[in-house]
Amino acid sequence: MRPLFATLGIEIPIVQAPMGGAVPVRLAAAVSDAGALGTLPLWRADLETLRGTVRKMRSLTSKPFAVNLVTEFPQQERLEVCLEEGVPIISFFWRDPRQGWGRPRHVHRRQRRRCSARRRQRC
Repeated sequence: MRPLFATLGIEIPIVQAPMGGAVPVRLAAAVSDAGALGTLPLWRADLETLRGTVRKMRSLTSKPFAVNLVTEFPQQERLEVCLEEGVPIISFFWRDPRQGWGRPRHVHRRQRRRCSARRRQRC
């Protein structure tokens, strides 16, 4: 587990759940500041809101944080904004983001798979 901590840049083995509508930016920043991984659920945000929220997060913490995108819905433009803004960690939920998107050529990221309990057997 320790190599994962180093990869994510966290000290505490907690990843705050990206519960849409229930996670204000100040909460995610506080989680990151505490040494865990704060996660912003921005999969429904319009592009300017996403950009503004990421910038607000950066103004509140210098620690790593994540943005969660739900791939059941179109997310390509949001992904591009996240990459432009230098979001340190981008997590995806529901589908494999490589299906239909490909991988942005200009980005080098480590890839980790996270599976829900009932789908774990297939991961």
